[in-house]
Amino acid sequence: MNVSERLAQAGLKLPPPIDPLGSYRTVSISGSQLYVSGLGHFEDASQSSE
Repeated sequence: MNVSERLAQAGLKLPPPIDPLGSYRTVSISGSQLYVSGLGHFEDASQSSE
């Protein structure tokens, strides 16, 4: 079972990725590690103030 199937089985849905806010990558994958570039919480493609 892959990650997408496990999320669907748990009733979870990931939001679509946001457009980069600068000239950098928002996510980088190295082997089995996923690095996120310090983004805060987003809802409906806009940054939340929470």
